[in-house]
Amino acid sequence: MIGKIKMNNQTLNLIDRLEKDAKGSLVFILILAIIHTEGETWGYQIKKKLQVIMNSNQEINDSTLYTTLRNLEKNYGFVDSEFINKRRMYKLTMYGKDHINDIYEYWIKLLKQSLFSFKSLGLEIPKIKFSEDL
Repeated sequence: MIGKIKMNNQTLNLIDRLEKDAKGSLVFILILAIIHTEGETWGYQIKKKLQVIMNSNQEINDSTLYTTLRNLEKNYGFVDSEFINKRRMYKLTMYGKDHINDIYEYWIKLLKQSLFSFKSLGLEIPKIKFSEDL
C-alpha cells in the first residue's frame, strides 16, 4: 500500500481496492512503454524494469505480466512476440508503433481529468512531489 496511513479496516480495504485497480492500469501502460523504449525485450526484462520503475520491493506477478502481454498481442494488436532460444521476445507491431502516442496522450488526459474533477468538486489537491521517492 502507498505510504503509511492510519485508518480503520473498512477504509483500508477501499484504498487497497483502489490501489489494485490503479496499479493494474499503470502496469498495462508501463508494459507498453517499456516495450516501446526497449524496441525488443524479453518478458523477464519487462518484469525487472517494472519493479524498478514502480519502486516496488514486491515482484510483479508472472500471471499479471504474461496475461497483459497476451492481451496486448491477441486482443489489441499492439504487441507481437516470437520464440527465440526458448524464450519469448516482445516488440511493438506496426499498429502499436502507429498508435502508441495516442495511448500516452489518453493516459495523461485521464490523469489530468481526474485532478480537474477533484478540483471542480471543491476538493483541495495536495501538492504533488515528483521525485524518485514518491
